[in-house]
Amino acid sequence: MNRQRRRIPCTSKTTALFLLTVSILLFSGRSAVSDSIRSAVRDYNRAVEYTEEGKLEKALSWFTRAIEEHPGFAQAYSDRALVHAMRNEFDQALSDTSMAIRLDPNDAGAWANRAFTHFQKGDLDKALVSYDQAIRLDPQSADAYRDRGYVHLIQDDPDTAISDLDRAIQLAPKDAEAYATRGRAYARKNEWDKAITNYHTSLQLNPKSAEVWCDRGYARAKTGNYERAFTDLDYAVRLAPEDATARFSRGLVHFEKGEPDRAMADYNEAIRLAPEYAEVYRERGYLHLMQNRLDEAVSDLNNAIRLDPKDAAAYNRRGMAHLRKGDPEQAIEDYNKSLQLDKTEAETWYNRGYARTIQGKLEPALSDLNYAVRLAPKDAAARFSRGFAHFTKGDLDRAIADYTEAIRLDPDYAAVYVNRAKAYQAKGQKDQADADLAKAKQLGFQPE
Repeated sequence: MNRQRRRIPCTSKTTALFLLTVSILLFSGRSAVSDSIRSAVRDYNRAVEYTEEGKLEKALSWFTRAIEEHPGFAQAYSDRALVHAMRNEFDQALSDTSMAIRLDPNDAGAWANRAFTHFQKGDLDKALVSYDQAIRLDPQSADAYRDRGYVHLIQDDPDTAISDLDRAIQLAPKDAEAYATRGRAYARKNEWDKAITNYHTSLQLNPKSAEVWCDRGYARAKTGNYERAFTDLDYAVRLAPEDATARFSRGLVHFEKGEPDRAMADYNEAIRLAPEYAEVYRERGYLHLMQNRLDEAVSDLNNAIRLDPKDAAAYNRRGMAHLRKGDPEQAIEDYNKSLQLDKTEAETWYNRGYARTIQGKLEPALSDLNYAVRLAPKDAAARFSRGFAHFTKGDLDRAIADYTEAIRLDPDYAAVYVNRAKAYQAKGQKDQADADLAKAKQLGFQPE
């Protein structure tokens, strides 16, 4: 489950350095200057309050007033940049952080706000550069380590993320968000017990986070503990009944448990709550596909791709739907697009190989399938697909070898027994073929 969040960091109150400047100027008797600074501080603090309340337009107005009253107010530029970034006004945000850094090159907070701006803009490499500078200037900044760890996680580098998050937690052991993010990093590594431990600590510190209840519920489902998973997920839905993510997460677990009707109900509600939620369309489309509602599957996957054109999984699954509809050429176009976006997903390689086999393009098919097996040597479907290509080519021994390995990897894979039976029949080995067909029927295969 790929569900990413863009955290909004809190702005700080007026810096001690700026208040010290105010007190020095007041003591020196420079009343005109001190009045303007005092007014700027008041306006700045009002802007901070509006920021924390989410009233961003008012916050911008008051930050601007503070800057007009004191043009050297670096902190005001830095925090106004943060508000611009929250409003996706990236050019203005970068301009403000540049001014803040020009006024105070050693202000770690300004560099952190610049990093956040790059992050919001999607420039993750630039975000890391700015976080690196923020940490060099302030090695005790738990927030910077936490946020840099989150960027590393998004870049699919969970080990580096965990290193940063370890340091963040060492510096700020009561930061619920740091534990939650470290839990997600362990989840990315499929280390579900460690993920659950981190989510648990996060919830002890902040029991009102529906997102973390969802994450812990999903992690518990991955360990097979569905009872406790649904306890978490149901609570998340009660805690945030209008949160589409809570419904979506619960739907995923219903699907994994083999409860398609309940999964569909949650997906439908998630889309009602958030009609532009690309991931839900992708997963609902996949559920339609698994239930052989192919037109509905394609429709949902079209929406998923429209909303997120860089979702490799959505193209892969639409390719699967087109193949089932009898259109291998269109399926291969989707698999090609998926592989342009993500070359590491074995399923897409063996899906394209399978489609090429159906087209009779056996050499390209085997090239895809060999690569899929190298990527995922323990994936029974990869072996099954390559076995089908070998069978189609007439190489029965290699087909049987792949089917046999697929059965070793997944002894309950009924379709493999059926296909191995066909290979045995082609070799004239009737007893082995009959045994495989009997096993397939035992597993629920219904002959046409």
